[in-house]
Amino acid sequence: MIQGFLLAYLNLSDVFFCRSEYEFHKGYVDLFLEPFVAKYPDIRHGFLIELKYLKRKQWDDAKAEKLMTKAENQLITYLQDPHLKHWETLQFTGVILIFCGWELKAMREVQWHPRKDLNLPPAD
Repeated sequence: MIQGFLLAYLNLSDVFFCRSEYEFHKGYVDLFLEPFVAKYPDIRHGFLIELKYLKRKQWDDAKAEKLMTKAENQLITYLQDPHLKHWETLQFTGVILIFCGWELKAMREVQWHPRKDLNLPPAD
């Protein structure tokens, strides 16, 4: 439900195309904010958002860190997708949001910039 609310809220902006469960490197990022470069040619940033959840009474730091590590690994994989390489002038940032119930309890950025010299296998 949180993902739906975030998607609806983010779609109020015309700076990004907001996509849910977009495929990157054989996985699906929760939210992809694709820059609308045709309308905003000076835009330099795009975002991939990975959401994680814990039930209200399940929060503890060890569980949160485990979710954070899992999300970070997912985002690193997604950010290396060859699809992003054609936007060589853009910086893509991964964002991890961990919710406990409705409350945002933790967040982290994962930075990556596409490089021409990456030799990654194609995402079939």
